[in-house]
Amino acid sequence: MMTQSPLDLSEIRYMIGFFLSSTDLISCTQVSRNWKASFEPLIWRSLWLCRRPLRRDDTLVLPSISAVEQNAYHVQHLTMSTNLCPAILPYLTVNFQHLRSIKVVCHNLKPSKSSTTVKINVNNNRYNYTKEQEEYEMLLWGVIPTLLRENPALNEVEIGSTSICSMPSSTLWNEHADSFFGNLGQRVTDSTKTLVGNSFNKKPLTLQRTAIGEMEIPTHYSTTTSPCFIKTLELFKLNALSRSTQLNVIRQCPFLQSLHWFPCHIENGADESESPLSIAVSFTASVRSKVWSHLNLLDAEWLCLSDEQWSCFLESISQGDLKQVYAKRSGFGKQAFASLMNLHKSSIRTLDLEACPGVTSRMLILVLRNCTYLEDLGADAIKVSDIEQLQEMEVKDTQGLWASAAPSKWACIGLKSLRVEFDMAPKSTFSPATVHASPECLNSQSSLLPPGSLSLQPSPCLTQNLRSQHYNQVVFRQISTLKQLETLYIREGIICSTRLQLRYCFEALHQLPELKHLVLGRDMQCFGKENIKEMLKAARSFQGLEEP
Repeated sequence: MMTQSPLDLSEIRYMIGFFLSSTDLISCTQVSRNWKASFEPLIWRSLWLCRRPLRRDDTLVLPSISAVEQNAYHVQHLTMSTNLCPAILPYLTVNFQHLRSIKVVCHNLKPSKSSTTVKINVNNNRYNYTKEQEEYEMLLWGVIPTLLRENPALNEVEIGSTSICSMPSSTLWNEHADSFFGNLGQRVTDSTKTLVGNSFNKKPLTLQRTAIGEMEIPTHYSTTTSPCFIKTLELFKLNALSRSTQLNVIRQCPFLQSLHWFPCHIENGADESESPLSIAVSFTASVRSKVWSHLNLLDAEWLCLSDEQWSCFLESISQGDLKQVYAKRSGFGKQAFASLMNLHKSSIRTLDLEACPGVTSRMLILVLRNCTYLEDLGADAIKVSDIEQLQEMEVKDTQGLWASAAPSKWACIGLKSLRVEFDMAPKSTFSPATVHASPECLNSQSSLLPPGSLSLQPSPCLTQNLRSQHYNQVVFRQISTLKQLETLYIREGIICSTRLQLRYCFEALHQLPELKHLVLGRDMQCFGKENIKEMLKAARSFQGLEEP
């Protein structure tokens, strides 16, 4: 019956259906035949072969297989649970051809030695099914490559959403490895279809890193005859993968754009027979034989790479491509720094060198003065005395390294986030006579002189405060040139003995039009948050203080 309502149009009904719950959709299908034709495809748009969230009972009600077969054309999103393999395997033989996403909820994909009892309710027939869980998991993993090949619209695969998981066994992985890393004629990961990170029919497709991290990847594949067209690779908490095996996997991916490489835990099964020397030799040989011409993100935080290994890796990346380096708590040092500055100083955007013992204050200063496009810098400490010493060396040595390195100003005018500590430790040659303090600041320190003293020799307390004032001027004078700075981390180290000194320093921040957030260390919080906010109220974009 026509009512001249917008709902008479099938397109309108279809659009409204996206905002309705499953219960409402089922109710709508009972209104009329036309409504059923519009809303029923939306009911089958997502197929759940697992327990829904927040369900507390241990029973599972699955649709009939015949109904799934009739509506397989409409199924676009498939979610299944590995601990229900006996029940869901028959459904995976249905001819799905329009899947866009597959999500495998992996509670634990490791081999199970004991029998598992699964309570299932299929078509209202309740029964218990007991069999080796490992066998069903192996069958499930055998079905996944088939689903990948038969669904050309697939653009998202997520495996391991609830806990870190692994392939059920090395036997299974070797059996199906060709679908991931095998010969070009057999695997999914060719130049147009890639399972891990590249693109599947020119659409993004990623495999969750918990699944990649736990795979037992074989080492016998040739890198010259079957390179992997992988653009994003994450190696995370690798069980039973030695360092040389990890390198072999990386070496098979010459088209990498992003590499996230996290530590392998020896206690989880890594090859303990590998000596540090053999690892170093293997690493150097592997890396120097390759050139990554597209790598723009290298994330190796907490990874025990030596300074030489970092240097080799950086030298193997094409000049001008590398934009982000995360090396927190690693062996990044002098050699790696030289390679970074020689090849990538004009392209680097993000550099995280926190807790790297080999990184010195002068290295960080040179980064700030040479990396023109740097946007984010994280490190431990910059000695303000080094800033002055480098400036003095430039004046004295017009032909040497420091003169040719860069001008005295920081060149990274596009810096948005600065996460460093400024070390105010004095130079051994510091003299109060070199401090050019304003008269009002000097007057503010007059109370620090001993009562009744007429001596012109400054007291130690006055000397310390003059030095503090002078060093703060040096720091904030440089910071005030960073016009794009949005977040400034001022951790332990900047010492302002008086509120007047602090106000003077913060006046420099008023020149930063984009400054939004300021993170202060404990030694500056003694002035009070409200007082600090009052000093910064003239900053145009400032939004507030943040906890360190």
